[in-house]
Order: sequence, then structure tokens, then C-alpha cells
Amino acid sequence: MRKGFTLIELLVVIAIIAVLAAILFPVFSRAREKARATACLNNVRQITAAIAMYVQDHQQAFFPDAQTRAWSMALAPYNEPSIYDCPTTSVIGKSAAPDYGFNQNAYGKSIADAKKPAITILVADLVQKNPPANYAFTDPDAHLDGRHAKGANFGFVDGHVEYASFVVGEVEAATAAITARAWSLNIEGRGIFQVEKTETFFDKSASYMEDILTTPVLEPTGWEIAFYRKALDKSGANYEGPTVEADFPYTAPAQSGVTFTAFRTEQSGCQNNNADGSNRRWVRDAFGFPVCKSYFGGAIYAGTFGNNVWLDKYFTSPSYAVRLSAPGLYRVCIIGTYHWSNGPANLKASIAMVPKDKTPTKSGYKAEASFTLPDGGNYRDFVCMYTYADQDFDIYIKDAGVDHSYGKAGFSVFAVCMQRIDVIE
Repeated sequence: MRKGFTLIELLVVIAIIAVLAAILFPVFSRAREKARATACLNNVRQITAAIAMYVQDHQQAFFPDAQTRAWSMALAPYNEPSIYDCPTTSVIGKSAAPDYGFNQNAYGKSIADAKKPAITILVADLVQKNPPANYAFTDPDAHLDGRHAKGANFGFVDGHVEYASFVVGEVEAATAAITARAWSLNIEGRGIFQVEKTETFFDKSASYMEDILTTPVLEPTGWEIAFYRKALDKSGANYEGPTVEADFPYTAPAQSGVTFTAFRTEQSGCQNNNADGSNRRWVRDAFGFPVCKSYFGGAIYAGTFGNNVWLDKYFTSPSYAVRLSAPGLYRVCIIGTYHWSNGPANLKASIAMVPKDKTPTKSGYKAEASFTLPDGGNYRDFVCMYTYADQDFDIYIKDAGVDHSYGKAGFSVFAVCMQRIDVIE
């Protein structure tokens, strides 16, 4: 008759328990967090309802910015302080110090200003360490907290609520979640660093370049700021500006408080064109720089050229840097052209616009549009990408051409047009 377990049997049982614990404890932990995230989402729903009641009682307008105290203090008559406490955080949230942030851009605005209430963010999970004094958010990546499985809960102007993961592809950022879902932080519902629309104009002749000044589409009217290829100066006698690689990067004179910087010029001149340099001065790019008539791609393109093959990847530095002297909301139109003489048909090309010092592969905010350009070069194909920006930004381009003659790109930025449409206070 056995009186007990052997040591080996006990060890086996302990090992089995340990394995089961390792499997089940994370499951239990995720289940608990899921429950906390659901409770948090319900808090956000109640907060948006309280804001709606406040708006109804105050001439259809959101509360003003209290600056030195939490936004939630304005809602005291409409809810209980407990709804400002997210169960996931270690600190108890309350009216004077909520676990949730309010959209800074909505302060004092009328509900009628919200043109797209279903996509305009009003409330979201706020960081707990060093929050802004008014507990509002302006920079999603700095102020929003991905405390729920690397994501956050959001409440919108129309009252509905949603959870969104911050992980989008290789990027983990609040801006990535917002951009991927085409949500908006400005009350007008315009998507910052999101593509509003694209346009294409195919099969234009080489001589089309000389008629560009009279083309309404490529010299848009009504834009406050517009840099485009506009000077057909064959002699270049009156030109003052960079002419060689050593002159770059070069910053053009400011227009309405906006400055543009180019990072590249022709790496080896225009050996294939006129020896007297006349072809070099045939056109000027969006900054007024002199560039080759047929091979001006290198003038503004920073690509991944190597062994005479383009790798269809964005370079590590931008082609253009655009800097704003004052905060504001701008509509932006970036126009690209396929200019490689004798280039292949169906060239694939892309334009990307990202915040200052970001890259297309590392930024949550990114307006990106890709095109297939059916015709060979010599300015036959033009494309346009429209978007919005409220901060400094950089422009990147790439194409998938192979065996580019003279090591130049087949696709480059033809013009950058901007219009200030709202001042951010």
C-alpha cells in the first residue's frame, strides 16, 4: 500500500501547475484589462453625454479654455466625479484631475463649427505623467495614453465612442491610429496629414512645359502661397541663386511666413545638354532654382540611387522642408511630374508629407499618395495630392524606375501650393 507521492511525481505535478499558470495568468490578466477598458469606454460615453448637455445649455457652444484648471470642472452639474477615473490607471481620476483629455481645438467653438462630428475627436485617454494644466491635448503622441493594450478610448462630437490601437504597421503612435481611421482633431473635420483627394493629368506633350503659366490647374488660383516652375529663362542672365551642389541645402525667400528649403541639386550638371548651359537654365523649379530642361529630377529629388537602379524606397532625408512662422491650419497641394525623357511607361511613384524631422516609415502622421504614370517622360504626366497641415512638414518622393539615365529620378515635385484657412489660437 502506497503512503504518498514520490519526489518525481510531486515535481511533475508542480511542473504541470506551473505550465498551466503560465498559460492562464496572461489570459486572466488580459480579461481583467479588457473589463477595465470596457469600463473606461463607458466613462468616455458618459463624458460625451455630459458635454452634449452643457452645449445645449450654453448656446450650442463648448466651454471656454480655463487654462489653469481642468476642463472637466465645467461639467460638474452634469455628472459624477467618478466617471473621470479610468480603472487602468494607478491614480484616482476626479473632476479636478481627470484621466481623460479634452481636444484643445474645440474650446469655445460652436457645435455648428463641427462639420464632420462623427470623425472629430472630443475626448480621449490622457497621459498621467505631467499632463497639461488644463488637461487638454494638442499633440496626440505626447498627450494621449495607449494604456489599453497599446491603444486608447476616444469620444467624438456626435457622442459615439471607439477604441483604437496605436499600432499601425511598424508604427506605434496615437497619430498613426488617428490617421489610419481618417479621424480629425480640428473642429472643422479636416484630416491633418491625411489625403483629401488626388488628381492626375496624363499625356501632356513636352511643349506643355512652356504653356504652364496659363494652366489654371498647375498654377492654382486663390492660393496664398505657391512655389512652382514658372521662369522660362533660357539665358539665365538675370538669375541669382544656387547653381552647384555646394550651394545646397538652400532656403528660398519666405512667402507669407512660410519658408521652403531644398536639399539636393543636379549632382553632375547637365552633361548631356547644351555645352553653353542654356538648357540648364531652361526652367526653374518650385523655388526658382535653375535646372535642366529634361533631367531636373536630381535637382529636388533625394532618392536611394545605387548601381543605376532605384529601389522604390524613400530616402533618409526629404526633398523639401517647409517651415511655418506661426501656427495655423493650411490646405496643401503638392504637384508632381514625370519628367524623365524616354522613360518607361507605367512608372510607379509616390509623394509623402510628414511632420518635421519624421520619415515616411517612422511617422504616425503621414499623407501619402501613390500613382502609376502611364506615359514616358518629358512632363507628360502630372499628379496632385491635396492634404492639410498645422505644423512644419517635410516632403518625400520616390519612384520605381530602373536604369535611370544619368542617375536622375523620373519623378519630382513640380509645385507646392498652400492656403491658410484657420488660425490656431
